[in-house]
Amino acid sequence: STQMVMAVLNSAFIYRKLTVARKGTSAILTHSPAREIFVDFAGDKLSYTDQASGEIIPVEVFVAVLPYSNYTFAMAVPSQKTEDFVFAITRCFRHLNGVPAILVPDNLKAAVIKTDRFEPSLNKVLEDLANHYSMALIPCRPYHPRDYVNKNIM
Repeated sequence: STQMVMAVLNSAFIYRKLTVARKGTSAILTHSPAREIFVDFAGDKLSYTDQASGEIIPVEVFVAVLPYSNYTFAMAVPSQKTEDFVFAITRCFRHLNGVPAILVPDNLKAAVIKTDRFEPSLNKVLEDLANHYSMALIPCRPYHPRDYVNKNIM
């Protein structure tokens, strides 16, 4: 009985020590060429002036990063709606002359309907796009910004 109590206390001590030791640490992510592409919209909107009317038109900036090479593709689109998101992704693939094996979107509404750590609800249009290109669709874990490669680029 005392041995069992000591074993439980010892395992609790080790668990606490490991948890404290792990706080603030992060892993080094390694990537393979053409394996994955990270896609998201940049934080701040940009705008341009229509030459004919003089109207200032706001745009969202779509950004895609190939993490192995840090090659970055950026494109301005009218909004973060699904159709603009899919259009930007297809233009990115055309620009790259190829498609990676895994598409990794952040948890934006155009990609993920409902976030969940284990089974997120994905946008059907984006699932169809991934199926069309024979690629996997794996969104980032919610609330884990370190999972995302080069967030400072995006």
